[in-house]
Amino acid sequence: MTCYWIDDDFVFHEALLDFVELFGRHEGELLAPVILKVLDDYGIAKKLFCLTSDSASNNGTMCRALSRLLLDRGIVWDYKQRHIPCMAHIIHNNVKAFMTAIKAAAADNDDFNDEHPDLLEVSESDLQFGDLLSKCRGLAKKIRTPQGWEEFQRICNTLRIKPLKILLDAATRWGSTHRMLERVLYLREAVRRFTFDRDDCEQFIFTEAEWNLLELICGFLWPFRWATEALESTEKPELDRVFWIYNKLFSQIEAFQRTLTAREARAEPWAAELRVALDKMHQHLSKYYGKADQSVYTDSMILHPRIKLKLFDTPDWNDGDAERYRKICRDNYNANYANLTQPDIGTPYNGLSHKRKAKVVEDEYDQYLHDKLSTSISGHELDMYLREQTSNIKCALEYWRCHHQKYPHLAMMARDVLAVPPSGAGVEREFSIAGRVATWQRNRLHANTVTSLMIYKNYLKRCGDEIKLDIRVMEADGLGTVEDVEAETQEEEEEATRTIEEWRQDWRSRLDGGRGTRRL
Repeated sequence: MTCYWIDDDFVFHEALLDFVELFGRHEGELLAPVILKVLDDYGIAKKLFCLTSDSASNNGTMCRALSRLLLDRGIVWDYKQRHIPCMAHIIHNNVKAFMTAIKAAAADNDDFNDEHPDLLEVSESDLQFGDLLSKCRGLAKKIRTPQGWEEFQRICNTLRIKPLKILLDAATRWGSTHRMLERVLYLREAVRRFTFDRDDCEQFIFTEAEWNLLELICGFLWPFRWATEALESTEKPELDRVFWIYNKLFSQIEAFQRTLTAREARAEPWAAELRVALDKMHQHLSKYYGKADQSVYTDSMILHPRIKLKLFDTPDWNDGDAERYRKICRDNYNANYANLTQPDIGTPYNGLSHKRKAKVVEDEYDQYLHDKLSTSISGHELDMYLREQTSNIKCALEYWRCHHQKYPHLAMMARDVLAVPPSGAGVEREFSIAGRVATWQRNRLHANTVTSLMIYKNYLKRCGDEIKLDIRVMEADGLGTVEDVEAETQEEEEEATRTIEEWRQDWRSRLDGGRGTRRL
């Protein structure tokens, strides 16, 4: 369970509150007391603003139950408005629906049967996307064996290609299918040589038509991978981007639908199947878009000085949306922030040392300016803020750090709204870290010990003193796993990312300007 907040100096913070062991079924009614206990441990139950989680049904039940528990204490928490579905999880499910429709979804486990004699006999007219993805997964498993990886590295070096591992996709890992396809395409020539040279890889040889289809699917999935990565940052406010990302994804699906309609007219054997899958994908995304009616989304856009109401007047929005969302934002402000007393709002001096802060507070001139600026406000703060010209500031916190005295009550609203994360990327990262803590060699670690280690590691990271362990050193000391060695180290992953980014720029320019099936 991670927590996000913006402090008095308008600095964005992220912290791990707890890493709780759960027993039995993860039903929502059972999860709610666990969440409430963590909030009580930190004394922040009354300060809960929004809760971001994936869209699993048990999380919806959990939020309803949590709302009732809080109401028993006299705390009103509207779960319908305050439960924010993880946008990255929505995108993942959307891609998963597409891959399932073309029978190419990743398995829930890593099992793959190497025996696929039927793959050798598939004609281009009968090509199944599931078989195509199965080839990629089977190839990845062949390469990741010690002998396979040694031979593949030799081939890559001969072809002057940076050797990269083909990482298997997983049903629960965001963007993993695209990541796998992208690496197969990058390693295309090395894969050709590897599969031709080995007798046990004949079933994994790709035809030219299959390579073209891989490019087509990879090119289509790229915007979804990009959107997921754009939401994974938890270092600054990102909630104002959600509707923009929805719009880009709808545009991508609709453009691909038009492309496939033209391909179907040219009797491409796979176009009809893909078009049906895209229709399901569009319906799936529309369902979640229709539920995104929490006011915190539009409030975050209005409280961004670069946006305010301007974006609602563009063709992407309906007539009257600007006034409608302005009124909703105004009502939220009036109900929750307009009547806050001055001590609840904070001072402009919190970024200073305690000694300097005391001196400034006692300084009559600074106190005079503070009083004058605070009392010079006439009228409604939100109305005054919206009457100002938009500001060309990329990070909203920079604006509010400089203007919180002018709009003290509205600044408090901004601190709440802008702190809401649009995805659960922070929690997913903690789970990944936990995989390095609770390895199978440490399977006797008590759950409380794992929790303490996780919280301590997070604390050190926030203090700028993060612990980094080399997996190979851990293996040498008997602390790693075979799976760890097969996976990439942090350094390998960073180098692979740079290599793929350089290749991707050239590949996408060729893809967009290419011919036939390579053009989207």
